[in-house]
Amino acid sequence: MSGRRRMNMPAMLRLMELADYVIPFALRAMAEHRVADHLAAGPRTSAELAAATGLHRDTLERLLRALTCKDVFAEPEPGVFALSPLAEPLRSDHPHSLRESALLEPAEVQAWADVIHSLRTGSAAFDHVHGRSYHDCGGPAPHADRVQAPHALLAHTLLPAYAWEQISHLVDVGCGVGAFTAALLTANPAMTATLLDRPDVIDAAAETVRRAGVADRAAMVAGDFFDEVPKGADAYLLKAVLKEWDDDVAARILASVRAAMRPDSRLLVLEALPDPDDDRRLGRMLDVEQLVLRGSPARDYDALCTLLRTAGLRPVHLVRTPTLTVIEARGKDWA
Repeated sequence: MSGRRRMNMPAMLRLMELADYVIPFALRAMAEHRVADHLAAGPRTSAELAAATGLHRDTLERLLRALTCKDVFAEPEPGVFALSPLAEPLRSDHPHSLRESALLEPAEVQAWADVIHSLRTGSAAFDHVHGRSYHDCGGPAPHADRVQAPHALLAHTLLPAYAWEQISHLVDVGCGVGAFTAALLTANPAMTATLLDRPDVIDAAAETVRRAGVADRAAMVAGDFFDEVPKGADAYLLKAVLKEWDDDVAARILASVRAAMRPDSRLLVLEALPDPDDDRRLGRMLDVEQLVLRGSPARDYDALCTLLRTAGLRPVHLVRTPTLTVIEARGKDWA
């Protein structure tokens, strides 16, 4: 072999698959045009799907065939396509639908195209490309929940992971669209909640809890968690909030929450923390995504605990789930 290494074909093919654009973009295009919804009643031809979606028949067929190679959709006979187990969650009506998280977001794609900026500087490629932050581009309904994980998947993994039924009243600090707290209220009929977020966001949260049928147990507060957090609740929730800010700003948020807490209140921090024992490494992937889109700092469990202690809080309980890690913190004087 004259010192040359033998070609490892499986490894080379695997690397090409990992570096390819085809599957991620094809999958997101199918989600955008609700192809899975049109297959919910059973297999359909590419011509029928093209007519239902307004897409070009031959091109649609080519993209679907590429996806069948990865078991996303199936082709039971030539030119006829069907849902596969992997494609089922792309349906809008699936109980754990992932469609919203798979939509094509051009602004994010443009940021990822300049990932080298983040690699060189450690700051957000999104800001560099668009001239403004991800927060400022979010519009009335922020992207934070979609970036961390789809609501249904979060609820499925987090609701069984903690004794939420012990909480009478919860304040969701930086609630976003409010989907997780709506799920909490649905699963815990004795719980009430206050949802706090910016005035341009809180209306979306109000609509979420109304659709969930729990609006009678949810109070909406339009405000800024840097200024004031509603006082005296049993528990305070920071879900995927701290990761968006550097240490100084995160410390300010924690101090604001700490000032609102009773001596026996608890703070529940939900974050996607890197987990060395997680084969899927979801926390590691989300960590890089947050860097590129938001410029978020690298922060593991120990670093988060340091922030909590600086704010006069101490972690007392930790639960890792396939999505977010739950950290319960109490005041330092809590017995």
